[in-house]
Amino acid sequence: MEENISEENGMKRIFILFLWSLIIFGCGGSANNNGIEYQADTETPEQNIDNSSIVKASATFTESTPEVIILDPPSTQEIVGSGGIPISLVIPGSEGSICLPLDNLIQKGIVTSVTDGDTINVNIEGTVYPVRYIGIDTPERGDLLSQEATTANELLVTGKTVYLVKDVSETDRYDRLLRYVIVDDIFVNYDLVLQGYAKETDYPPDTACESTFTEAENIAKANAVGLWAVIPTPIPTSDGSGGGAVVIIDYIFYDGVVKQVESDEYAVIKNTGSSPVNLSGWRLNAGAPGQDFYFPSHTLNPGESCRVYTNESHPETCGFSFGEESAIWANSGDCGHLYDNTGVEVDEYCY
Repeated sequence: MEENISEENGMKRIFILFLWSLIIFGCGGSANNNGIEYQADTETPEQNIDNSSIVKASATFTESTPEVIILDPPSTQEIVGSGGIPISLVIPGSEGSICLPLDNLIQKGIVTSVTDGDTINVNIEGTVYPVRYIGIDTPERGDLLSQEATTANELLVTGKTVYLVKDVSETDRYDRLLRYVIVDDIFVNYDLVLQGYAKETDYPPDTACESTFTEAENIAKANAVGLWAVIPTPIPTSDGSGGGAVVIIDYIFYDGVVKQVESDEYAVIKNTGSSPVNLSGWRLNAGAPGQDFYFPSHTLNPGESCRVYTNESHPETCGFSFGEESAIWANSGDCGHLYDNTGVEVDEYCY
């Protein structure tokens, strides 16, 4: 009897151990591969370049999903083109962008304001920089279509995220960054030329897109848009003069970019009439006694304009300058006075 009881107790122990093994291995021990996550870092392939300037990418994936690469935002660092992350990943399919120097650094920022047709201000990593578009030139303030070019630029970039691509030079003499600019899928420099609001202009050594901009300008000319639109000839008056010669102060750029001296201030003198005028002996006064510029012999044709800079010479805009070593146009408000060769005041411009 005692042997039967002992044998029965032994069987019970074996059965209990068997149940426990089922619980441990059957319920909690099976591997569920779908629940396991892995973390890996994928570094940019080694190349003979300075790895300190390359943006690295991190990868997150599971066994049940394909690998997904997530790029670190380029807004806080510069990205190498073909040496690191291809520019095509950042600015895919932008019209005309095939000319961009793919090996150069690019930056990401947000446009805070538009200065004119070819200059903007961009916030990069918390600092606002003036940026001048490379390879193009739009009308200056006061010139024909200057406001239209500025408006076109505003519509393209104001408040938007842009990518800035460097050519050769970092900045110009005014400490503005020199860049090709991409917004969304639009190559801004190229688009402004294509719309006729900018001309292709060579600024060596930054000429990577010179031929591309020339092609865009030829298209704008063929389409007669913007600067290349056909301008109607003024209808002559009954005396055949077409309205006569009327020379005015068309605009004054009083807040120069050059710090302290503001040598790049200028006044625009324009012939709005239908007859040419020789400016010899004419005088432009900058609002104070002694602040005078006397014009040399120069014929200003109908529709043409000249600039008189504070202390710079630009032959493309007549090359006139007051030759003053400090600013002459008050930012708080001032008036310019234009006198003909007989001493008669023919125009006054106040701001």
